[in-house]
Amino acid sequence: MSKQEQTNSQKLHLIESILRIDDRLLLGKLQALIYLETEASKSTGSDNAYAPWSIADDQRLLDLHSEGNAIKELANIFGRKKGAIRSRLRKLNSKD
Repeated sequence: MSKQEQTNSQKLHLIESILRIDDRLLLGKLQALIYLETEASKSTGSDNAYAPWSIADDQRLLDLHSEGNAIKELANIFGRKKGAIRSRLRKLNSKD
């Protein structure tokens, strides 16, 4: 093997090593993101948990509840837990 071929082989090996390191770093970052997303969804269990209620949401909640929708249905519609729906209804009904 000539000196040039040897140098090219070493460069290629170095590049391959760097790529493997980058791939491992990228994989680690992806795994961390997946873990964080999974934990976040476990902790809230609802898309809108802890998000502030808008005036429009409050009115829609009252309207849908007065139409006879069950708490479970309302929780699914608003992306919140059943307890959050009950609590919000209590708060809105106490304003009257």
